[in-house]
Parts: sequence; C-alpha cells; structure tokens
Amino acid sequence: MMHSRSSGNPRAREARPDPSAPRGGAPRSIDIPLNRPRPLRDKLWDLYAPFYDLFTSAIPDRVRQAYVDALRLSPADRLLIIGIGTGQDIPLLPESVLIGIDLSSAMLARAARRLRFSPRLRGGLALMDAHDLGFPDASFDRVLLPLVVAVAAEPRVLLREAARACRKGGLVVMFDKFRPAGSPPSLPRRTLNLFSRTLATDITLDPAELVRGLPLRLLSDEPAFLGRQFRILAYEKT
Repeated sequence: MMHSRSSGNPRAREARPDPSAPRGGAPRSIDIPLNRPRPLRDKLWDLYAPFYDLFTSAIPDRVRQAYVDALRLSPADRLLIIGIGTGQDIPLLPESVLIGIDLSSAMLARAARRLRFSPRLRGGLALMDAHDLGFPDASFDRVLLPLVVAVAAEPRVLLREAARACRKGGLVVMFDKFRPAGSPPSLPRRTLNLFSRTLATDITLDPAELVRGLPLRLLSDEPAFLGRQFRILAYEKT
C-alpha cells in the first residue's frame, strides 16, 4: 500500500531499477530506501501485513482475474504494480516482466515469497513511495493500481506518477472503491469517511476528477464488486 507524499529529494531517482533488465533467472529484490520520514499511518501497513490477506479475502479471485485480464499482458510487457502489498495478484499474472513496489517492507516480504513460486515472472520488488516513483518516464507498458488509489495521501499525485511511468499507448488499470460517478458524496458517505480515512481508505473519491487533465483516456469502467462500489477502470496513456 502507498500513502504518503515524498519529500521530492532528487536522490530518490539516483538508483532506478531497470524494469527491462531481469530477463531470466530468479526474480531479484530491489531495495530502494525511502527518501523521506515515514508518518505513523504509513507504518500501520507493517502492522497490517500479517492480517492483510484475511482482511481482503472477501474479494474473490474472479475479480482479481478481471483486472489482470484488463491489462492485456504479453510476455514481453513491462508491468509495474503500484502497491503490490502481499502479492495476492502474483499467482494470477501471465508471463511478463514485473516490478512490484510498496512502502511496507513487511508487505514486500510476503510478496517476495509468492514471487519465488512464480518463475514465469521476471523482475523484482522495490521499497518505494508511489508519489515519487524512481523510474524514468515511459518505463512500463502496463501499470496496475490495485486497492491503492483510495489509500494514497494524494491520489491525484499517485495517478500522475503512474501516467508518467507508462509509455504512450500503454495501459493504466486501477481497481478500487469509488463513489457513484457524476454525483457528490452523500452525507452518510462523508460521515463514514471521517472514520475510514483515519484508518486507511477514502470512500468519497471520483476517478473522473482524479484523472482530469492527465494524459489518460478512459477505455472501460466496469463494476467489479459490491455493485458499483468497487470498479475496474482501464485507461490508455495518450
């Protein structure tokens, strides 16, 4: 999970994992120190890590498979997963070059175990703040944001970085909880959000507002779970 805004220290861009480098052999771990202090809410994800799979077990594999399918991956594609968490999506991914990032080392340790049992995936994992990605522009063919936009401190900054890291013509796919399109958040939703936002997640976001002005063209917006509370949105980088 990715939440906090980076300080923007240029040192964050000095050590850039090359997403196309690990073309064979065992997946390698890429350890990039975070370039800013971690606030308390970020550290909570280390505490959540042992229980995270249990917390999210209500989301069926068919939903995860649906957003993996929306990526339209081919074996040569370079895939960035922002907020890879414990790596629950790893077993569902087809052959590709994967870089998974998270700001929780405890989450990444669990993702690494799953990655070791997925030899079809070439790549690695990185400890990184998604608000300030340590990758050059257009490094990836596909970018996946699973259940991370709504927990980000600055969701629009997160999506701006995702778009920057994706090549022109590539795909950016997100799966998350969003409010109904075209309507302001209701009073009950805003009230509940005071509690949910403190713990982790914002339930008042509208993806159309988040991507406005970004070089992302909406390709699809599909209900995925609990009616339209959780949606899968696919965008093309323009």
